[in-house]
Amino acid sequence: MKRHLFSLLVFSLCVLGWALVLKGGVQTAPVMAEPEVNMEESAKTQILGESTHSLAGAKEWAAARGATDDFIAAADIYWKIGELMGIRADVMYAQSAKETAFGNYTGNVTKDQNNFAGIKKVNATGDTRDDHETFSNSEAGVQGHFNHMAAYCGAEPLGMLHQRYYTVLSTGWAGNIKHVEDLSEKWAPAEDYGKSIVNDYLNTMGENK
Repeated sequence: MKRHLFSLLVFSLCVLGWALVLKGGVQTAPVMAEPEVNMEESAKTQILGESTHSLAGAKEWAAARGATDDFIAAADIYWKIGELMGIRADVMYAQSAKETAFGNYTGNVTKDQNNFAGIKKVNATGDTRDDHETFSNSEAGVQGHFNHMAAYCGAEPLGMLHQRYYTVLSTGWAGNIKHVEDLSEKWAPAEDYGKSIVNDYLNTMGENK
């Protein structure tokens, strides 16, 4: 009799337990939402990272567009320093092509200044030759270009720094410019400055005709 009552009690408890489960539903682990991808940001061109264009291809591209011998030779320095600093050499070389007209220096900066990126002096008051930095040779000029970009994108600079580097560091956006398109109205005042580097230069680097 006692065994029968015990079995009945166990059976009743099981029925009660199933009833509670059915009433409350089966509890499962919460589903984690997929992180949202900012499509606008993902479509932009990264400054940091490895080049997507080869050194040889960049030289062919520059030569096909009337680059000077010095500008073509500077590509070796761009790819060497780019690898050291983790900044895309093809992006920097494309920017330099825009700034110097492929080493022909058709603006206010002159060839002897070895200024590959239109970097101004810390005390510049205008846009004349003397308002721009002068570097001792091509390698120093390319390194100055990379160091200046390092202040924008947050990379570690290399070697001796020019004074304008510290001017960039004093801005609220220093170290946060991760995309070429966002250089607009910062590196240069033009609204389409960054897009022009990408569309008119970088994206044509594989077209050597």
